[in-house]
Amino acid sequence: GGGSPGWFFDKVAQAAGWVAAPAGSSGQSAKPGPATPVQPGSSLSTVLLSGDMLLAATGTVTWVDRDSLLAFGHPFLSMGPIEMPMAQADVLTVLPSVYRSFKFADTGPVFGSVTQDRSTGILGTFGTRAKMVPITVRIASDELPVQ
Repeated sequence: GGGSPGWFFDKVAQAAGWVAAPAGSSGQSAKPGPATPVQPGSSLSTVLLSGDMLLAATGTVTWVDRDSLLAFGHPFLSMGPIEMPMAQADVLTVLPSVYRSFKFADTGPVFGSVTQDRSTGILGTFGTRAKMVPITVRIASDELPVQ
């Protein structure tokens, strides 16, 4: 159980070893739109879920060549060939920690898709659109009845 709808995601994030950081967002987040130039050092987000809730992982671009980029420079999900939206990101602040630092970021317009997720980082392609799967999630427990 748990007291709020967020408890379910907290359990999933904990099991995956992620640090979930709530962040503010504008009404334009994760919507297709024109991208500002992306270059090494730029922030980007991989969008895992969009709609009533936005779930994205933010990282740093390490290399750009024509219509492709490499980012993160570390494992993400290590899933191999994938399709997920790639969006601009704006890092609002960083919470430093000896244990595990993390970024508070705003996810911006989608400008392409992530096509490879490897142990050394992700590969993204500009101007492509990832296939999305519509889902509806309802969570219930003794403390949170179905609405």
